[in-house]
Amino acid sequence: MKSLPCLLALALCLAPAVRAAFPTLHLKPVVLSQIHSPTTITHAGDGSGRLFVCDQPGFVYIIDGGMLLPTPFLDLTTSGLNTIVQAPTGYSERGLLGLAFHPDFATPAASGEGKFYVYYSAAAQTNQNPSTPQNHISVVSEFTVSASNPNLADPASERILLTFGQPQ
Repeated sequence: MKSLPCLLALALCLAPAVRAAFPTLHLKPVVLSQIHSPTTITHAGDGSGRLFVCDQPGFVYIIDGGMLLPTPFLDLTTSGLNTIVQAPTGYSERGLLGLAFHPDFATPAASGEGKFYVYYSAAAQTNQNPSTPQNHISVVSEFTVSASNPNLADPASERILLTFGQPQ
């Protein structure tokens, strides 16, 4: 109990030194009103410094050099049979929800070169079990980057890895 005042005195003496060791942080807006409901921010692990941002309505955008690129990296709003379910206004757990890059994304000639994975909600397919109605299905898909432009995905490369029904 006698050591408590000593610890407090030591902490007060060291506080300015500890505070001086940390740099001053500043916030700078990068994207204003262009992304509606971001669900994931990640990088490709390729050393490019690009950030990939999932927007719940179905777009993956790239922030490069502090600027949002005007063309989406991937547009899942019209992705063939698995068109993404558009989330209603307000809160929803549907839409584009996740993005991950293969560990070998940037390794030339590796089996995972240029591959990435997305998790999204698609319209419900034919329900085999009427006792459990489906509101939508969850989809995990693999895509590859466009051969001609590293800032664009190839939407035709989608390979569906997993789907499962969602009753709500």
